[in-house]
Amino acid sequence: MEIVVTQPKVGSQMVQEEKYLDCSSRAIYLRAIVLGGLKGVAYAAFMIMSPILMSVGIVAIEIKAILLTSFIGLAAGTLHLAIEQYVSVYTQCDILTFQAKRNIRMGRGGQKGPVPSPTLVAVASSVTYLVGGSVLLLAAGFIKQKEWRSSAVMTLASLSLFLVGVIGAALGKAPVARSCARVLVGGWLTICIMWGESKILEHIGL
Repeated sequence: MEIVVTQPKVGSQMVQEEKYLDCSSRAIYLRAIVLGGLKGVAYAAFMIMSPILMSVGIVAIEIKAILLTSFIGLAAGTLHLAIEQYVSVYTQCDILTFQAKRNIRMGRGGQKGPVPSPTLVAVASSVTYLVGGSVLLLAAGFIKQKEWRSSAVMTLASLSLFLVGVIGAALGKAPVARSCARVLVGGWLTICIMWGESKILEHIGL
């Protein structure tokens, strides 16, 4: 009896392999996006809620004055963050570049990985900082009821932090729930630290 063995045709079975995607080159840019978004949201939330939390009296301080001061601080913070990111990432680039040159001289190969762009990192971080803070400040300006303003800002800040976590995880192909929880907790810890610092300064009369 003759046995005929037939090889299955891969094309007919439409076998699809998952495309390999290396997200490690995105890591530093996504880190900048998450950092900028977290810091921007935390700063804006603190500036809006601090008159209420510190019992200054929201009647004595007009929301327009708070928004104007906050936007000026937000603009300055955007420039500060851009400079900090540019300088720090450029240091990393110098280290990677000169290490690659030493490896070539010693016969150990060239560049092991991609070199990040300091300009792109600075832009990514500063833009998300500005957008994250501006959304909260603009939303607070449209809320006329003073008793609802704090609750609305807290809710919007939480949603903004959650969104930052989703963006970072989705673009980096990382677990979304873990990223969102980390950014949310980190953002509110930042706000609490800023509030605690202001209370200490108020207590000692500064």
